[in-house]
Amino acid sequence: MRSTTGRAVRRGVGMVCALTLAVGPAWLAAQGTTVVTVTPPPEDTLRSVTPTFVVSATGFGAGDLVPTRFQLDTSFRFTGPFVLDTTVLARGGAVTVSPTRALPENVRIFARAIVTDPTTGLNFASPITGPKLTPFWLTLITPPTVVGQPVRTRTPRFVWHSPQVNEPPGPWNYTITITNLGQISSFTNVGSDTSFVPKVDLELNAVYTWSVQATLARSGQSTIAAARTFFIEDPMQTVATTDMSPPFPSPFPGITRPGTCIWFDLKNASTVELDVFDLRGLHVRRLVPNADVNGTLPPGRYGRGRTETNEGCDPHFEWDGTDDRGVYAPEGVYLVRFRGDGVTRIRKVLFRGPP
Repeated sequence: MRSTTGRAVRRGVGMVCALTLAVGPAWLAAQGTTVVTVTPPPEDTLRSVTPTFVVSATGFGAGDLVPTRFQLDTSFRFTGPFVLDTTVLARGGAVTVSPTRALPENVRIFARAIVTDPTTGLNFASPITGPKLTPFWLTLITPPTVVGQPVRTRTPRFVWHSPQVNEPPGPWNYTITITNLGQISSFTNVGSDTSFVPKVDLELNAVYTWSVQATLARSGQSTIAAARTFFIEDPMQTVATTDMSPPFPSPFPGITRPGTCIWFDLKNASTVELDVFDLRGLHVRRLVPNADVNGTLPPGRYGRGRTETNEGCDPHFEWDGTDDRGVYAPEGVYLVRFRGDGVTRIRKVLFRGPP
């Protein structure tokens, strides 16, 4: 019996030790006088890619250097890998922490801090704060101001925006690319400016795309904004030739428009056919003629939302990515074919898939 009782007692002691080891640090933190807090920036969507967090811990003298581990993670469980995991010394238990690399864009992040009492070695953890949404590194603003609205100057001002960034890893450095859909591109490094006006006139009645690359040279980080499409048009110019412009936006659907606009000009009255094919040549959709457009059209400009100002997108000449049955086609590259006034034009367009 003594032997059995001894084993039971030893098992009981083992269980008590195991419980003490498991809950000891948390219990000690709860019973101590040290309270750790993390104060993030107040806005829900951060304005900076290197935001500042304030960590404070009570119960320390003004001269105490307190080891403080600060962590950012995309999960409130903090299972890692961490967005940021750094240890700093907090004088008097207070310190500000900012990332030395730009936070990943458009993700939710959570923050916490763990301080170590330099005298006892006990750890004290803050409550988890968050989530905060990190900003996009780069946003193209204009042109165009409105999707489908043409630009009426041959030297438009290109404008974009990036969030704040500390130095290092900042400042931002930008390179703008402007491409005529005739495959003529220009690349210009504009430094830290967030606008650019080309020194050479762009072509009239031509479709362009533009994009910007933003780089943080000191951290080796960079991003490229998705290209935007715009049209340089002279509204005073009469229709001189029958032609079709490349569909835009491409790729589509976009943030502001579910379909792709198809603009074409007719010099002479003509029967018009507008069709979509896949890369195998299989017919996907008949756009013109349709229930509202019989296919025999007088001279003029078509596809614009407002023909008197040559703006916008006319839904009668827009493809939403569906086939003749109303079923969405698979994502991929498609061919838009125009036939009219003795002219045939085929333009590519990239469909991202159903919105």
